[in-house]
This record gives sequence, structure tokens and C-alpha cells, in this order.
Amino acid sequence: MPGCFRARVRSQHQESAPPCVSPLAATTHRHRCSVDRASSPLRTAYLPRAMPQSDNIEINSSSAPNLSRNVEDSNDNEFRSKCFAEFDCKNGGFVEYNGFREMMPHANPVVKPMSRNTLKNEILKLYQIEKVKTLHLLEKNCGRVAITTDLWTVSNQKKGYMVVTAHFIDNSWKLHSRILRFIYVPSPHTAEALSNELVQCLLDWNVDRKLSLMTLDNCTTNDAMVEKLLLRLDPGTLISNGKFFHMRCTTHILNLVVRDGLKVIENGVGKIRKSVSYWAQTPKRFETFKLAARQLKIICKKKLKLDYPTRWNSTYAMLDVPLMYGSVFSRLQQREPQYKSLPSNSEWDLAPTMVEHLKSFCMLTEMFSGTRYPTVNLFFPLICKMNMSINGWRTSNNLAVRIMVDKMADKFEKYWNEIHLMLVVAVVLDPRYKMLLIDFYFPKIYGDTTDEHIERAHKLCHDLVKEYEMKTMVLSDRQDVGLDQLGPSLTQPQKSSQRFWDVDEFETFRSRNKRVKVTKSELDMYLDDELLDTTMNFNILAFWKIHTGQYLILGELAKDILAIPVSTGAFEFAFSTGGRFLSPHRSKLHPNTLESLMCAQNWIWASSQGGVPKNEIFAGEEVISDDDDDGAQSSSCLT
Repeated sequence: MPGCFRARVRSQHQESAPPCVSPLAATTHRHRCSVDRASSPLRTAYLPRAMPQSDNIEINSSSAPNLSRNVEDSNDNEFRSKCFAEFDCKNGGFVEYNGFREMMPHANPVVKPMSRNTLKNEILKLYQIEKVKTLHLLEKNCGRVAITTDLWTVSNQKKGYMVVTAHFIDNSWKLHSRILRFIYVPSPHTAEALSNELVQCLLDWNVDRKLSLMTLDNCTTNDAMVEKLLLRLDPGTLISNGKFFHMRCTTHILNLVVRDGLKVIENGVGKIRKSVSYWAQTPKRFETFKLAARQLKIICKKKLKLDYPTRWNSTYAMLDVPLMYGSVFSRLQQREPQYKSLPSNSEWDLAPTMVEHLKSFCMLTEMFSGTRYPTVNLFFPLICKMNMSINGWRTSNNLAVRIMVDKMADKFEKYWNEIHLMLVVAVVLDPRYKMLLIDFYFPKIYGDTTDEHIERAHKLCHDLVKEYEMKTMVLSDRQDVGLDQLGPSLTQPQKSSQRFWDVDEFETFRSRNKRVKVTKSELDMYLDDELLDTTMNFNILAFWKIHTGQYLILGELAKDILAIPVSTGAFEFAFSTGGRFLSPHRSKLHPNTLESLMCAQNWIWASSQGGVPKNEIFAGEEVISDDDDDGAQSSSCLT
């Protein structure tokens, strides 16, 4: 529901109806929903017949699905409930506001009013319809499914919710991500309770026998949950009997690496943080800051931002912006006697180096959090490059930087001294790298034990190919047709010809001169092919779609491996959306209603756009990015 309409209803009908949302929440909604108000489907559903040139109204918005609707059907409850679920209208009670009901006949006399209960029932029906579609999509999929899950606690409700997301590549080689459940999990949130809910979810969606692996954040509870989960799953249906079933979230580990380093240099950037806090604290002070910048002929392109203790990437933004205004802070010290936290020269010298290093981590986090392209094949080359960069930073002339980098390196080696081998397999399946990239980076990482690790990677690739050959029974389907199957008309002349010449003598000669036919496996033939150019815009899914006929086994393996996400961060957008649904002023939604809203919104967006909304994707550690949603927070386990 557009923010301007909410403001109009609030001003005209203050006594008859409670406000839908606060002005700050309305501003946040306008920022998050990039749908133009004039083209919003919710407004289009009620447009008068005199306005459009034709009866068919088509929504032309880059971020909204293409929903064409005939105006005569604009009173269709299903259509309005779909708009409500998809475009994140926060309060279903707006349909009962007097102002809304008085306005609708003027907009379109055909419209019939509906109650909030009717809207709720229609959303539940919509959830069931979209669920059947999603179930059918999963049933048609011949490949495996990767799972990501995380837990979120709403402080104003004191309730915990677990989101379970499935990731897979369909038969046309299109990457999909679908929320399976948004589950209310009663306290305590033990490994046993979480594993029970997760197993039930996998069984309900019939994906328990087609799992590849699970990507989870770094938490001891998750480790215990995976152990209990493996006991209840059939190991014969998992890749390598579940040996590689658990993968730690890459972006969460990057968060831990950076946070350890930032703790060391906390004092070095303390005055920069205080300066930003002082001048960004009130609008009046920021106006004074902009005035001083104009006097120095400096354009304020970016606003000062204070960082958050739990978001390391906000520290990067906090340090990056003040570097453009260094002279402004010096001038303000002369103008404002109460401003006593001007950074020293050493702090200004440290800040650019910090920004340069943190920028590398931000770029990695952003790339690993992608949702519209495979990320598992990107991990190995990027994380190896980052390892080399960290080692290079250790030679810095700045002592504070060297201490910070030492802390980062220790945490980095703790988690990635042994790289998850599925990430190595993903690199081999990338025709730009194959085994050559492993041969290039392993000596730099493992040193004297390089040969051992390369041999493990080789063995795993061959073992996986053999495993897929056995399970798909491709070899048995390729049996040659024997002579006895060709019919009597072809076999009968052979018996008469055998009397004319000595077959036994020829058979003896043939046995002595039998040639040993060396056959290469698909993996060997693939590795022998030339590498493709290392272009950044390479579409690996398009490559395997074209070459599946040439590499049947590798194609099936690639379809399962490339669907694995290396991060859960991008798919925690559901928690951000859930935080807006369950803000402190609207915290009484029933868990079933909330799940219906969350899942239906995700399924509609995914089916029309092929992924989650771009404005919902974030690359940080916090899952609630709205500053006004203080009542909702994440319970991500980071250690």
C-alpha cells in the first residue's frame, strides 16, 4: 500500500481509523519497495474505467511482476490478496478503514468492499495454490536440492521462527530458490527441537531423499542439529553417504574474520566514530556540517553514517565517507567549541588503509550473497586470492595494520585451513579453471602437503563420477545390441559360411592379437579439453546446458553441485520482511498467517522474477536492516 495513500487516510480520518504505519515506517517502505506508486498493482486494481486507454491494464515496473488485469475483474478478492502478499502491505485492516471504503467507489464503482477476515482467508487460499505449484516444480526436478536454514527471534513476541529455503537447478538449467517453511519454533531452541522441525519439513515436501548438502551459519547448535539430522536421514540417498553434508556459511565466517581484526584497531578509529556520531546526531548539526562543506567548495554527496557494533560492513561505510570531508572536520573544530573529538593525523592516516582492506571483504560478501547466479564455483578462486592478500598485508609499515591482519589471519586459517572439498569440486566443474586452478593455488596454501591435498581432490572427483554412474545406471542403459537380437534372417547365413572356412584357426589368431581398448571416463575427457577464457560474465549454467549431451554424468553432477549456495545471508531477506510484518505495532499475527504471507510472497516473486527482490538482498550480518524495526532481531549464532 503506497505511503502517500496511508498519509492521506491518516490525515483525513484520524478519529475513525488508527494509523496504518508510522511516518518513518512509511518512508522505509517507500525506500524498500521500488514499485512506482502510479503503477502499483494494488492501485491498479481500483483504477476507474475512464483512465486507461483500454480495458487491459499492464503493470510496467522493473521490480514488480507483470500482472495484467481486466478492470471488470478488479473486485476479484484473489487478485487483491495477491497484491497484498506480494507487495508487503503491512496491515490487512486497511480494507476496513472508512477512508479507504469511501475512496474506492470514486476510484471504481465496480469494486465491492472486503473485510480483513476475507482478505486473510484469501491469502491462505493463495498460499495453498502457490504451494501446489512449488511442490509440482520440485517434483519435476530430477536433480538434488540444497538447503539453507536459520533461526530468528522476534523480541516483541518472544517467539522464534526458522526459515527453510531450497535451492536447485531445474531441467532447463535455471537456478531456483524457494522458501519451504517459515516455521514457528517454541522455546527452547535446542538441536533436538530444530532437527525435528527440519525433518518434518523435508518429509512434507518430499525432498529428504534428494538432498545435496546444507549451508548453515557457524553455530554449535547447528553442528549438533546436523548430527541428529543425519541419524534420521537415509545415508544412501546422500552424496558420499553424507560425508560432506554440512557447509558453513561463507559470509558469516568473513564476518568473524573482520570483527576480530576490528577489535584490535578499535582505539585507532575511535575519534572518527565520535566525530561522525556528533555531526550526524541531529539534523541541525548535519546542516552545520553541510554549510561548512559548501564554504570549502566540497559537495556532500554522501551522508555521514554511524556504524553498528554487530555490522562490520557498517564500519567500512562509517570510515569511507569521512575521508572525503577531512578538511570539513578541521574547520568545524574552529566553529563549534563543543566539538572536541577531531581525529589525529595518525587516525586519518590509518583510515584509508582500513577502508581499502575492508572494501575487499565487502566485495567478497556481495559476490557470495548473489541469488541469480551460482556462487559455489566462485568461492575457491576468490577466497584463495583473499588469503594471498591477507598475507601481503602483513608487510604493512603501519603497526596497527599488522596487528589487525595477524588477528584476521588466525581466524581465517581456523576455518579455511581445510577447504570444504565440495567447493573444490565446483571449481573443477568450471570449464575456465578445472584442475589447473587447484594446481595453481594449492602450493601457495598448503606448502609441503600440496601433493596430498591435490590427490584428495582428484580422488573425490573420480569417486563422485563413479557414484553418479552407479545411481543413474547410465552404463547399463548403453549396452550394445548383440547378434542374437538381430533376427534369424541375419544369423542363418553365418552357420553355412562357417563350413567354408576354418573359424577356429581365425579365433585362435584373434585371441593372440587382441587389442586392449583404453577408454577414458567422462571426467578425463572433460579435463583434457581446452580451458575456456576466464571472462567475468561467463554463464556456467548455459555451458552445462549445451554440453550435457556430451557429458551425461558430469552434467548431472554439475546440476547438483552448482545449486549449492555458499552463504545464507542473501536468503535471510525473509527475516527482514518478517520484521516489517511483526513490527512492535503489529505483533499479533498468527504464525500460520505469517508463514502464509512469507511463503506466498517468495513464491510469487520467484516465479515471476526468478529470484528474491533485489531490494531485499543484503550482505551484512544483521538480518533486520530497517532502523525503525527495533522490535525484531536475529538470533544468528556467531562465535
